[in-house]
Amino acid sequence: MRSFVKLFLLLILTSCGSSKLVQVGTTVSKEGLEVSQNGIDTYTLLAEQRDIDASQRDIIKILTNPEPDKMALPQTIPEDFSGRINSRIKAYKSLLSVYQAFSLLTDSKYSADTQTATSAVLASYNSIKQLPQLSSGVSSIISGATGLITQSIQAKQIKKHNEILYNLTKVYLDLWNDEVHIWNDYVDRVYNEYVDGLKTVPTKYYDLNKVKDGNTEPYSDENILLLLYKIKQRNAIIKQKNDLKEQIANFGKALTQLNQAHAELSKDQSNITDVSTSLTNIEILIKAK
Repeated sequence: MRSFVKLFLLLILTSCGSSKLVQVGTTVSKEGLEVSQNGIDTYTLLAEQRDIDASQRDIIKILTNPEPDKMALPQTIPEDFSGRINSRIKAYKSLLSVYQAFSLLTDSKYSADTQTATSAVLASYNSIKQLPQLSSGVSSIISGATGLITQSIQAKQIKKHNEILYNLTKVYLDLWNDEVHIWNDYVDRVYNEYVDGLKTVPTKYYDLNKVKDGNTEPYSDENILLLLYKIKQRNAIIKQKNDLKEQIANFGKALTQLNQAHAELSKDQSNITDVSTSLTNIEILIKAK
């Protein structure tokens, strides 16, 4: 996708007038495909945390049991966000379909197929409307944004296209901002509880010979070596958590940049440099995952 941005910058320098605006609109739609897929990937990662959480809790139950030889095999049933997450994956698949349709409207082979774009936008709004646990604030935003879709989508109407896509991505962005604290809190709990649980594992359960074998520090005291091992273990888990939270944050930032690009292109006089900056930022944020 980085080649799209390079091509986009080249076109800014070599083209002019309406043809440039058409190409810019097409490039933004292609970036919309990337952001939509990144949304699907981000929610898929969140869905995977359920099994990770269950496994980690089972491990702690075993490691902290005073008589592990007598315990039944644990099978933790963790907090389940699957219904909420799966419906949002479906919504972003719908948004992906919107960008697939709009990216074709400037192609002479497909530009007459405006009905597909109209249907895709309506389906995307409906997929948001049907989400479980939707806040009243997001619901009201959806109601206010759907008015534009009653107007017919025409081929190569870049300003109108971006006005429509601005309003649609604004709904997705508001939904994300409304719920991101839920996902951050969820990830914090999954990994922080695992770290806290490992702190309570009795010293007698550690093979100190293996701890010594993996030691690269200039210390010989077994208690110190075990504490250093636990610190490394803690830091590795916290890094895993922070990497995941960074990916979550980067998706929200990429969605914000996409929304801003549509906002700029919906103006009567668009600042192409601002659009270019948004596209570059999207590339950086998505590549960071």
